[in-house]
Amino acid sequence: WTVLFFYSSTCEHCHMQMPGLKSIHQDLGPAGVQVVGIALDTDLDEFVQCLEDRKLPWASYSDLKGWGSQAARDFGIKATPSLVLIGPDGVIAARPQDHLDLRRVLDDRL
Repeated sequence: WTVLFFYSSTCEHCHMQMPGLKSIHQDLGPAGVQVVGIALDTDLDEFVQCLEDRKLPWASYSDLKGWGSQAARDFGIKATPSLVLIGPDGVIAARPQDHLDLRRVLDDRL
C-alpha cells in the first residue's frame, strides 16, 4: 500500500495531518504501508525548511511547480492536504478525507 500525501509546506491544515501520518508510517510500515509526500510548492527553501522542521520520516518530493505539478494534475488534486491510497495492484483504492479516515481504511484492508 502506498499513501500519496499531497501538501504544501506553508499549509497549516497540511501540517495538522502530519503527526497522524507519522503514526501510520510508524505503525503500519512493517505491514507494507509507505507514505510518499508530494509538496505542491514553488519555493525550494520552504520545501526544505518544512522537511527539516517537521522531521518527516517518509520520502518527499516537489517539482517546485506548485499547482502546475504534473502529479497534481494526474491525480486530480484540487486542494491540500489530499490523500490518495494506492493498493498493491497499483490501482487507486481510496481517497481518504484525513489521516483518521486513512487509518480506518487501512485497518479494514490489512
